[in-house]
Amino acid sequence: MKILSWNVNGIKTVKEYYPWKQCDFAGIVNGLDADIICLQEVKQTLQSLPSSYTHVPDYDIFYSLHKDKGYSGVATIVKKAISPEFVEIGMSGLKEYNLGCLDELHQQFTKEELIELDSEARVIITDHKLFIYFPNDANETRFEFKMKFSKAVEIRAGSFMKQGRSVVIAGDVNVSHKEIDHCDPAQSIKDNNLSSFDDAVARKWFNAWVYPNGQLIDTFRWFYPDKEKVFTVWNTKINARPANYGTRIDYVLVSKDLIDLVKDAQVLSDVLGSDHCPVSLEFKETLPESEALVFDSLKSDLKKPHPLCTYYWDNYSAKQLKINNFFKKVAKQDIVHTFPVQKVQKKPSQKSMKSFLVEKQNQNIIEKVDLEQVIALNYLENNMIPPPNEDGGSKSKGWDFMLKKRAIPKCNHGEDCIEIMVKKAGPNKGKYFYSCARSVGNTSDSKCDFFSWK
Repeated sequence: MKILSWNVNGIKTVKEYYPWKQCDFAGIVNGLDADIICLQEVKQTLQSLPSSYTHVPDYDIFYSLHKDKGYSGVATIVKKAISPEFVEIGMSGLKEYNLGCLDELHQQFTKEELIELDSEARVIITDHKLFIYFPNDANETRFEFKMKFSKAVEIRAGSFMKQGRSVVIAGDVNVSHKEIDHCDPAQSIKDNNLSSFDDAVARKWFNAWVYPNGQLIDTFRWFYPDKEKVFTVWNTKINARPANYGTRIDYVLVSKDLIDLVKDAQVLSDVLGSDHCPVSLEFKETLPESEALVFDSLKSDLKKPHPLCTYYWDNYSAKQLKINNFFKKVAKQDIVHTFPVQKVQKKPSQKSMKSFLVEKQNQNIIEKVDLEQVIALNYLENNMIPPPNEDGGSKSKGWDFMLKKRAIPKCNHGEDCIEIMVKKAGPNKGKYFYSCARSVGNTSDSKCDFFSWK
């Protein structure tokens, strides 16, 4: 039995990468080959999500979508055989369906704070009998919100465990666990003005939450404590993935009582489709204390999925209408025709005869001159355009010289540079510059510091 988590950075963009280009959404789900799939950063609204993303044969799908397109959103995709009996969208417990264990959360946070945390569509909780599956997405740049969100997840998960429930938490936590999980910890310390790598506030919280200090286990490091250069996200703006210059911030965490059931945990760095790669966890086939199959212990007796499933969405139900629906008699309604009132434009008033006989006074007309343009033209005239040929030829050669495309400069490696546009807001936005084409890294073969404006 396999669980997979992936920050897709836009659910539609996955198809832009090999090998998904020829696949529909069902093909992508089947290609990921997992029993439970959690996607983060879906970045769709209820209105913009295509119907093909809500119906996959043999799977039930649950979404938590943000009201604004291009922002957050998570999805849990579960095989019908183990479809959850209980589902909660969000974690506040203030919505129609909740799984309980809310007392401590409601004591620590106000109602307004919980509504704000849920409004960003970052959590879906599903109950699979054997464990509570708790996918989350903390990929958030606003530090105060991020820490509130992280603390709320910790409290709610802890409340389940206090009630004797096992918990699985999967998703983008947006913090590297140890120095081994960062491509350049020394640079991170310098950039964030830290006294040590573990001094970051978010990292302190995470280290207190996971083993050996906390109740949850980082499954990948449990199986591979010393494996180096294993990352889950890379900066695509600087082409960092080919050089494997990244960080590991995506996890599948389990409560301590589940670790004996776990067979393996993997980082699927070869799977393209986002700036993140998927991470996965695989359970053993049988329960330790019996010969019962883990998959069978999760099986649901439901004849239909939970009410929050996309199966019930009117626009996406995948149910074929009967032919009688197209021939129903439509009730007559009073129809009121309205016609727009056309406004009559007022004609300009006619000038009087006297206006033609009045003597006009001479006025000095001052034209605005672009001084920079004058200087530039003067420079071109005197420096770039050669004088006419002795035979009286034109200056066409000078114009050809001025308008010809600039040769691509070489970087410090002696290689052709790449052209990059500034997208960050500021005075240089929209301008182009040349930079080294190599991938970023911290070796002599990595990207050099060459820079030149176009």
